[in-house]
Amino acid sequence: MWAVLAFRGFQIRPVQATVALSLYLSARRRNPMRSRTLAPFLGLAFLVASCGSQVGRAGPAQTAEAEVRNIILLLADGAGTGLWTAAEYAQEDLAVKRMPQVALVDTRSGSHKVTDSAAGATAYSTGRRVSNRTIAVAPECPVAQSGDSPTSQWPAGCRPLETWFAIARDAGRATGVVTTTYVVDASPAAFVAHSPSRYWYEQIADSIASFEPDVLLGGGRQYFESETREDGRDLLEEMCTSARCIFTGEDLRAYEPDDRPLVGLFAPADMDDAEPRVIGLPGMVEAALGRLERDPEGFVAFFETESTDNSTHANAPLERVTAEILEFDRAVGVALDFAGRTPGTLVIAVGDHETGGLSLAEAGTDFELRYTTGGHTAAMVPLFASGPQAERFAGMLDNDQVGQMLLEIVRGW
Repeated sequence: MWAVLAFRGFQIRPVQATVALSLYLSARRRNPMRSRTLAPFLGLAFLVASCGSQVGRAGPAQTAEAEVRNIILLLADGAGTGLWTAAEYAQEDLAVKRMPQVALVDTRSGSHKVTDSAAGATAYSTGRRVSNRTIAVAPECPVAQSGDSPTSQWPAGCRPLETWFAIARDAGRATGVVTTTYVVDASPAAFVAHSPSRYWYEQIADSIASFEPDVLLGGGRQYFESETREDGRDLLEEMCTSARCIFTGEDLRAYEPDDRPLVGLFAPADMDDAEPRVIGLPGMVEAALGRLERDPEGFVAFFETESTDNSTHANAPLERVTAEILEFDRAVGVALDFAGRTPGTLVIAVGDHETGGLSLAEAGTDFELRYTTGGHTAAMVPLFASGPQAERFAGMLDNDQVGQMLLEIVRGW
């Protein structure tokens, strides 16, 4: 194994490699027969140990004191080590391998060892572990019942938590949110909204409109249009009085950035519902960065694919889940190319939780995809980081630690 990796130009990191090997051997001692199914995880662990050290691939060295002007957080919803193992087998030239710092992230929430997307994203946006199904509100906030109306009063004692997106906006930085699902969904909402229920979509849309992000791209148009809102309010028209609003992939591909906010709502709900998709995540990321880089003070951005989560919830075949994670990796490549020509850009790619219990089990001379669940799991997820202060995001981390470090960076602006 060591010789093969060395031949391929990898520089093995002893600490991470030792941890990976010890985990594998421990599992083998507990159950020798099942340990074969962990071999792909071991391979990914060695990938994690060597990522960014491939000869000719790593960017310039950065110091912990280096200035961060821009933060790009890319989220592959539901993507754990199994998905990244599948990606490595399908395409060895992954963009994430250009990122020199790697971590494993404990994704538990404040209420459960298995998080949902709302609490998972909130840990990254606020540095706090909160209850499942709540968005950027304090851990003691009672979870609103799913049957409550979106116009209901917040539960007593419920208060919003400060996000690093809000701090950045108040410091004069541009803000951008891009997702392949509806923009009021749990993950994007955690950065620009607050709610005791991730399902209060109209109220979350109100919060997003009030936040006034400089870029808002994704689906979920029905929660902003008067014809489909319960209160009849036309949020979209209000937003478009000052923003450049577009609704088709062709319009986005033809977009020429200017100083107006950019709003693109390409589907009534989840963009995955459209076949073919209106536009992919890499194209949306490229357009978003074109607008965000116009801000002379810098920016923060959240770019998400929901497709990795949708496909693993559905226990989709290997070909589909691999295609979804590779599209996300291409979006990471767009961000890294931007960072390469834009000094001061910190790029982080991570999952919020693992979905499906995905494993690549031995099948003759090859492997086959197996799932253990159609839901989320407590498995740790990989994190990749590049740019100034990326060294802080290496090792074994808690999800709220990631958020706390991002808060610390932004509070220094």
